[in-house]
Amino acid sequence: MEEVFDVGRDIFDIAEWYFDEGDGRDHKVVEADEVRFARFVELRGEITQCQQDVKVRCLFIGKYLLEIERDKLYRYVTRMGKKQGYTNFYTFCKEVFGFKKTFVTDALNVVRTYLAEDGHLKLPYLNFSYTQLKEMAPIEEKYRLAIPVTTSTRGIRRLKKYYAENAPSGTVSKDIALSEQWLREKKEKANAKKAA
Repeated sequence: MEEVFDVGRDIFDIAEWYFDEGDGRDHKVVEADEVRFARFVELRGEITQCQQDVKVRCLFIGKYLLEIERDKLYRYVTRMGKKQGYTNFYTFCKEVFGFKKTFVTDALNVVRTYLAEDGHLKLPYLNFSYTQLKEMAPIEEKYRLAIPVTTSTRGIRRLKKYYAENAPSGTVSKDIALSEQWLREKKEKANAKKAA
């Protein structure tokens, strides 16, 4: 797959050749552009690394939360000097880590859906962002595997709706229909607030 900056590099090489054929005054512009292009490549690498770090950190958080939930470790945490632990996992996450229920639910869904038994992300999903993975989690795997990496998060939401409406009954998880219903209700409430 051709990267965006590879295309830019080809265009830059053509521009460099064009300027070199000139009287030499334009050559300084090319050198300045070369420095800027090199800086762009460097910054793009940094941004990509940061994006990967966010995804990896969210996956680790999900793995750790899954273990806490599975082993019910939150019941053994002392609260304000009392020996009794938390009875509710989501209350524990909110009070101890400051995580909202939606984040915890999404992180757990991503980990349950995409991590292989060895604890690594499954190969077909390596290039997806965390938000893409989060949105695709409720989609049945055969549909999920057909989604290209270039699909935006908004596009994945639309696909979820499409699969919920058009897939044969019982082939798409019920979470999709419920999430779409929730989104519709949320939009209706927002529209009612605007109208008031």
